[in-house]
Amino acid sequence: MDTIWICQRCGLVVDYKNKRCGCAVSPSPWAPIDPNTVLECAECCELVDTENICCGCGGYSDQTRWIPIDRDDVEKFKVIVKKIDKRPKYVLGFVFDSKTERVLLIKKNKSPEGLNGKMIGMLNGLGGKVEANDESIYHAISREVKEECDLYIPSTDWVNYCDLNFKYGKIYCFYTVVDNFCRVERGNWGIFTHKLVPIYRQMESESVGDYWVKSCEDYNGSHGDYTGIDHMANLEYLIPMALNHYKKLDSAPKFEVNEIYEN
Repeated sequence: MDTIWICQRCGLVVDYKNKRCGCAVSPSPWAPIDPNTVLECAECCELVDTENICCGCGGYSDQTRWIPIDRDDVEKFKVIVKKIDKRPKYVLGFVFDSKTERVLLIKKNKSPEGLNGKMIGMLNGLGGKVEANDESIYHAISREVKEECDLYIPSTDWVNYCDLNFKYGKIYCFYTVVDNFCRVERGNWGIFTHKLVPIYRQMESESVGDYWVKSCEDYNGSHGDYTGIDHMANLEYLIPMALNHYKKLDSAPKFEVNEIYEN
């Protein structure tokens, strides 16, 4: 195989070796990839090298995991971080359901440099440090979410609504919206054996869950009526800001926030 094929019916990349695509139907209307099409791997969240037919995972064992995205969006979303700013860069993402009633949060067991462990044991959004090989901050948040809860969200689906500066670094804040936090897993013995399972799962030692967004100060647990859960104080304005931005209640295209921490 010396080229990449895309199914004209389902729009996904074809596993040409095994003759299958997202339709799971063969034969299908397959055509060589357009030279201007950009692919993003749903596993490693890196752009695919279409000339050498490989991504960050190495090789092309499952090309059906390569997702076509718009080249204009990729170019628009590339963010070049100034070389003169040597502070660490982080990404922080909030995933909401379609009704914006729930948000995906993670209980942290580590803390960025300079915060003296203040994040440990606290609920926070998903995210982490921007790595040198990240194509952009959008690819960074897509990669971090995949690593922390096995949920792939295309880099072009994230909205960077706020940049947060603190003494020891900079945090790029994002949000995105998914249809639901659960999917139906079909059983083998009819409809009565079907069950709802989360679209995310715990990948590391930090627990992940979806929580009610009842107010800017109250995050009740998704697996019971938990109250008084410790959370990062800035969630009390970052989450409402994200929701207001999504609902177009704020006219500002993006916010710039400077935080001061007391020792």
